[in-house]
Amino acid sequence: MAGSSTAGAASGGTGNGGASSGGASSGGGSSTGGGGGLATGGSGEQMPSVSLTVSPTVAHVAPGATVQFSAKVTGLADTASTWAVKEGASGGSISATGLYTAPSTTGTFHVVATSHADPSITGTATVISNVVGNCSNLPTSGKWESISPVVATIGDGSGQNFAEGIVVDPFDPATVWLGTGFAGVFKSTDCGATWTHVNTGRNGAAMDNGSHVSIALDPVDKGTMYTVSLFGAWGLWKTTNGGVDWDQLFDNNSEVFKITANAIDAVSMDPTDHKHLVIGMHTNCNAPYAPTCAAETRDGGATWTIVKTPNENWEEGAGPWVLDAKSWLYAGLDLFLTKDSGATWAKVTPSGTWGFSGGEVAVHSIPRAADGTYFLTSSQGIARSSDGYSWSVIPMFTKRVVGFAIGGGRLFASDAWSTSYYMASESNPTAWMTIPAPEGLPPEAGAPYVDYDAAHHVLYSANFAAGLWRLVIP
Repeated sequence: MAGSSTAGAASGGTGNGGASSGGASSGGGSSTGGGGGLATGGSGEQMPSVSLTVSPTVAHVAPGATVQFSAKVTGLADTASTWAVKEGASGGSISATGLYTAPSTTGTFHVVATSHADPSITGTATVISNVVGNCSNLPTSGKWESISPVVATIGDGSGQNFAEGIVVDPFDPATVWLGTGFAGVFKSTDCGATWTHVNTGRNGAAMDNGSHVSIALDPVDKGTMYTVSLFGAWGLWKTTNGGVDWDQLFDNNSEVFKITANAIDAVSMDPTDHKHLVIGMHTNCNAPYAPTCAAETRDGGATWTIVKTPNENWEEGAGPWVLDAKSWLYAGLDLFLTKDSGATWAKVTPSGTWGFSGGEVAVHSIPRAADGTYFLTSSQGIARSSDGYSWSVIPMFTKRVVGFAIGGGRLFASDAWSTSYYMASESNPTAWMTIPAPEGLPPEAGAPYVDYDAAHHVLYSANFAAGLWRLVIP
């Protein structure tokens, strides 16, 4: 189904004289009354701040397709809001419940939510309408198809040509990106039927010598992408021209290199600001950030701030999930939350689970449903949260899962150490059905990476040495 949304950055509104959060590179589709923070009443007491947040903050849709927005008002007793399209009828339409319908033309449009109680409080989200590419060569519905652009080889115990980070492009779901182990970065424009090896320009050879385990695609600046590479091409790499040329963001004189030797294993993009990213490390950190640390940028990788993380030692697969400008999660054996960019941390591990997936399987911003619910996979099922702060385990589903994708009203999960795949609806995440695995896969050849193209109903599965697969969901 066309009309799936991808969270990213959007311009924020203003209210009660509050400063605007800026253009597409900042803000979270929210407005804060009274200039933000805590206002002071006449008696000197602190009054709660008023804000309105629109989710998602940026959505990509096909012409004529729909996407559901939600608005959250805080600090007011009346939490209702009204909806409008900034461009008027030429920019589409939106219902009283936040269901947006794109116009028949392509373009960039804006939906605005306005507080019912205080019309000066508004929140804005961006809609980017693009033509969806052609994917005529799809397999029969319900039948897995191998679509690996390279064949994995196992030599002296080291893996070669693994299928790793797989992600559907936010601008056109027919376009898919694949990071491999020691074969570079590949791009398909026909839902995986054919592939092109894209890293042919600057530092292309270096990119062919790394293991690309974590990816962040920019949903605002088309063609900008970050990838974390392990082993031969250690570090965080960035392209601004669709994967042709790449630049290492940490040279040997950088602070990140000095404390980790560029052993990075995760990159997470803020769903409210595409220039705000946090990286996790694949090693313990040297002083003064020992034992563990992460690094944050607010300008697309030009400058970085290093902070300590709460785990006592580096954990395989652990990594950050950015929630907004100040709040992140750090997911590993336990789940930790910071609301002040890493200055302080609180353990928020929900009862009944442990072992959260982050780090080496992060290929998009933190998964979020149309109603704003967050999801994270774990060793004992799937945790969810309405605000990213308080978490609980979804009842009646206790399977170990690592990969997770969401789109078209469906949830998908997979295990990295077994060929187990599951599917549920957003409306009933307690009822999961099993998806049969590709025929002939070894039982341990699981999928740490999955992503879903809701426009063409295609589920992608990257299974390391067992290759890359696609399945059209009935």
